[in-house]
Formats: sequence, structure tokens, C-alpha cells
Amino acid sequence: MKSNSSLNPPYFQFTLFADFGPLRYLFFILCLFIYVTIVSANMVIILAVFLEKSLHQPMYIFISCLCLNSLFWLSWILPQVPAGHPL
Repeated sequence: MKSNSSLNPPYFQFTLFADFGPLRYLFFILCLFIYVTIVSANMVIILAVFLEKSLHQPMYIFISCLCLNSLFWLSWILPQVPAGHPL
């Protein structure tokens, strides 16, 4: 059975966040605060693992890789949310 692909676009859009009107500056500051907090926390974890010799174990290396992955996805997705771009 063949599906009609025009009914199922390959992206989604946060229409709730597309137009905030007078609250857009507050929403931008909130997104910026969340972004800076998460990036700072991930960088602290990564630096702690690589600077402390006792943390050079596979579990901590894996955690630092997860933090790097989190930084990548956060830096790709969060800036698109206030702008209302499709992901």
C-alpha cells in the first residue's frame, strides 16, 4: 500500500512558540538562560573527567561523551525553538 507523503511532512514545527508577541523578550532570556546553564554544566563535567586522573575510567569517559552529545543536540535544537523554525 502506497502512502501519500504530502500529508506527512518530514518535519514538525513548534507553533506554540512561533509568536509570543510582547513576551518574546522574556522567552528569549529564558531560552538563553537554559542554554547557558546546560552548556556550563556539561563543560564542567567534561573538564572534570579529563583533568582528574582518578576519573579516567570507562564509565566517566562514557559520561563525558554523553555530555558532548548533549552539547551538540542542544546547540542545534534550542536556537531554532524561539525562531519557530521547523526541526
